[in-house]
Order: sequence, then C-alpha cells, then structure tokens
Amino acid sequence: MKRFRQLGFAIMASVSAIAATCFWHGTAHANFVGSEFELFNPTTRADYFTVHTSRILDPGQFNLGVVLDFSINSLPKVHNGAEICCDEREGYADLLIVSHFLFGVGLTDRWDIGLSMPVVIGQSNDENDKVNFNVKGVLETHINSKFRIWGDDWTGLAAVFHLSQNHTEDNPYTGKGDGLTYILELAYSRELSEDIDMGANLGYRWRDIGDNISSPSFPVEPIASQILWSMATSVAYDDDLRWIGELSGAHNLNNYKTSLDRDEHPAEVIFGAEYNRNRSPFVWQAGIGSEVTHAIGTADWRIFAGLNWQGSLWEKRRRLPAVISPEDGELYETKTVRPKPSEPVVAIEPAKPATPEAPTIPRSPQVESIVSKNITFKPGSHADIGIASLDELEQISSSIKAKPFKKIVVEGHTDSSGSAKLNQALSEKRAATIKGFLVKRYGMDANKIETIGFGDTKPVADNKTEEGRKMNRRVEFKVYW
Repeated sequence: MKRFRQLGFAIMASVSAIAATCFWHGTAHANFVGSEFELFNPTTRADYFTVHTSRILDPGQFNLGVVLDFSINSLPKVHNGAEICCDEREGYADLLIVSHFLFGVGLTDRWDIGLSMPVVIGQSNDENDKVNFNVKGVLETHINSKFRIWGDDWTGLAAVFHLSQNHTEDNPYTGKGDGLTYILELAYSRELSEDIDMGANLGYRWRDIGDNISSPSFPVEPIASQILWSMATSVAYDDDLRWIGELSGAHNLNNYKTSLDRDEHPAEVIFGAEYNRNRSPFVWQAGIGSEVTHAIGTADWRIFAGLNWQGSLWEKRRRLPAVISPEDGELYETKTVRPKPSEPVVAIEPAKPATPEAPTIPRSPQVESIVSKNITFKPGSHADIGIASLDELEQISSSIKAKPFKKIVVEGHTDSSGSAKLNQALSEKRAATIKGFLVKRYGMDANKIETIGFGDTKPVADNKTEEGRKMNRRVEFKVYW
C-alpha cells in the first residue's frame, strides 16, 4: 500500500507542477534564447549537475527534482544606436531565471528514462537594447533514455538518447516552423578511488531547423548540428557532502552566421556541491558557473540551486536465503510441501551429507568466517565500494576458489544512519552486489552462494564516528567446506 501511495504522490506532484507551470506561463513567444542553447541542462538522475554517468537508476527507483537557474548576461545585446552590435558588457545587462522540472525512473538494471521541462519564470535586460527580452513560458519538453552498454556502477559506458520539442514560437535560433531535436551521447564514468570519480560525455545534436527569420534587429541564423562534449569530477568531503566540478561545451558544425559579438562555440565551467544527510530521500545541489568562451547561451555568471527527492515506486523481489549463519544451526534448507487441504502436510527433512567414516551419523561441514577489512560502501549505496574493495574481493575469491567449497553465505551490514527498515533493505542489496561480483567477475557458481542482510544490528565499530560508520558498512563471508 505504501508503494502505491508513493507512486500516486510522485505522479500527482509531477503532473501538478507541470500543469500549473504551463497554465501560468503558457507557450513562450520569440525574442529570447531558450535554455536549450545554454549548456546548463540538469540530468534527471542527479548524477553530477549536467554531465551523465554510466550509472542507472535501480528498477523502480525514481528521482523527482526542481532546479532554479539564474544566468547573468547570457542574452545577446543589440543596442538601439547600432545596426550591428559589439555586445560589450559593463556590469549587469540581463538576467534570465529558468526553473527545470525533472523526473527520472529506472526500468531495468541497465535502462532508465527521464523527462525534463525548462520554464522561463523571469527575465530582464537593458532598456536601451533593440530587442526586449521579457517573455515567460515553457521552453521545451525534453525526454531522455539511458542504456548501459558495458560495465557496472564503478566503471562503465552508457548510451543516452534525447528527444526534445521546442515550444518557443518563431525562435530565431531554430527558425520558423522548426521540428524535433535529437541528441545521441556516450557517457563514460569511472571511480578513481574511494572518494574520487570522474565522468565524460561526447555526443551529437541534430535539429530539424525551420525557415530563417534573421533580421537587422536580431542578426542570427538557425543553429543546426553540434558536437557536444563535457567532463566532470567529484570529490567526497565526508559521508554527506561531495564537491563537483564540470566543464562543458559545443562545436557548431553548420556555417553559423551572426553579426553579434558572440563566439559560435560555447564553453562553460561549473563548480558546486551536493549534500545528502544521513541517506535521506532528499539530495540538495547548488553551485556557481561562468563562461569560458563568450558565446551563444554562455553566462558571465550562473548561480543555481536544486532539490531532488528520490524514492522507490516498486522494488525488485529477492529471495531470502534459507541458510542464515552457522550460529543459527540451520546448515541445510528446510522445505515444506503444501498439499491439497484434504491431505496432511508433509515436511521434508533437511538433507544430510554422506560420510564414509560414519554413514548413519550426519557430519556438519567445516565453516570458515572471513571478515573483510577493505570491502566498504559509500553512505546509502549498495554499489559504490571503491577500487580498494575490489582488490580485497579478488583476494578473497581467489582464496575460496583454491579448494572445493559447498556453500558461501554473504552477509551485508550497514551503519546506524537511517531507519532500521531502510538499513535492512540496504544490507540485503549490498550482499547481493557482492554475490554478483563473485559470479560475474570471478566465475563462481551462483547456486552455491546465498545472501543475507543484518541491517545495523551487528556493528563492529562505533557509529558515532565517521571512521566507525565506514567500518560498519561492510560484508562478511561464511564459507562451508
């Protein structure tokens, strides 16, 4: 029932926000530069700010967000005293305020989709300009789909396809009667260490441009095709805060013509922070940016802030292991056959291994406990374990495979941040992640590996310190020989 309430709330919130915005502002009309021509277009997954990673939203996981963007001096300046303007800026000349509504949801382990709508909620410019920028409204409807081609959450490559419909009437940058815009990008990301990761995007944008409506009052021609590029890096400050830096740009391929003093190849840099306290559903982002080239859509200064709400609409069902731990005394799975009501319930006794020395007396298998020292997880994550963790996992797997084993039980643990229910689910996912590595990367038999989560019930260090919480976000192994 709770999942249905979450689903209903997420849908109603998204539809209400978009509908209210469209009703209030309507369709935008001409004489302004839409945010499509700026480089600041937030991702619907809250990866970095505008740069995509190869990571995918978990099946059923959603991200619902809003980002408010203030850009200063990003609009072309055409002064009343000149037919062709030099576009020189002295102090404040214009302000563009855009609100980005974002929604993304994971469909499979490799595929998620998203929807975004940038809306101009305010703009102003120098009253001496020949062109007056004062219109508000919905700029475009933007749909994206990301599919991971190769890799995992640590290192991977994804393809991102975008489709957008411009809602600006008589936009000189797209032409009169323009059609859809298509973007295809490759997104690569890699975790360099436990606290540092990077990402890079390379793509192609193609616009179905309309008729040229360039005029002396706005001497520009439509922009057709562009090569898009961007890169980003993030550095974790602590469990809750990480710093993010981005550099992005575009290279126009068509013979772009303008009399304005604006470069045809935009580039911009952004620096900011992302804050998520104690793995709460709310992720805060904020930052500042500035132009690298004085081009179409680049701002002298950009200030932005956003809030993303993340939750789960549905969860992937996982079968809990029958074997819990050696301490529980359940070394073998007990199954119960449920017959028809008229028949008695028949219980199947636990399987007993044969032993040549004493065939009538079952012998318990030898059990070895392995406590990992470096296989730790980032706060709130069941996937981000770091390179050091992978090194130790490889050593453990090699040690286990050195001789035949009967069964492995992978135990997941968390720190005490968050609710008991959240921690329990998170610990189960962590154990499942490690099992996936053992099977896919190290070739172990999936039928011999079981997983269980203990949440925050078995700490090995003090949860009041950052180092202690890091040690508690771990996995342990029980190997049955």
